[in-house]
Amino acid sequence: MFSGIVEALGQVTEISSKGAWSNTRILIQAPFDFKEDIEQGHSVAV
Repeated sequence: MFSGIVEALGQVTEISSKGAWSNTRILIQAPFDFKEDIEQGHSVAV
């Protein structure tokens, strides 16, 4: 799991370095939204 996160952060870093900050922000926020959905007991489609 953590290796996947590190890989995703690497991709985010590449994207942000190209100036696509809005897309980067979405990629950073998505895992946190996903985590909140799980904690609140919502069914999350993967």
